[in-house]
Amino acid sequence: MAAELYLDYTDRVKTAISITDQEFALNEEAAKRHAMNRSEFYTAAGRHYRQHLETSSAAKTEAINEAVKRVGQPANQDYIAGATEAVFEAVEW
Repeated sequence: MAAELYLDYTDRVKTAISITDQEFALNEEAAKRHAMNRSEFYTAAGRHYRQHLETSSAAKTEAINEAVKRVGQPANQDYIAGATEAVFEAVEW
């Protein structure tokens, strides 16, 4: 009888990561407090950070630049200067 070869025994990917013992312990405690297992915790953490990166200032700037490229610069430059000034005043630096 020919031996069967199993290339994938699960539909989930298993991986190893390197973090400090302190970070690991803090993450384990947080997962426990929120009734999550380790996989659920790291999956949620990855999803949260990915969303954070995708909605970061750089991503927003890229989206704005793409929109300007598609429709062109507004004709009223005074409006842009005023809006820019208002944004800079509203942002905590």
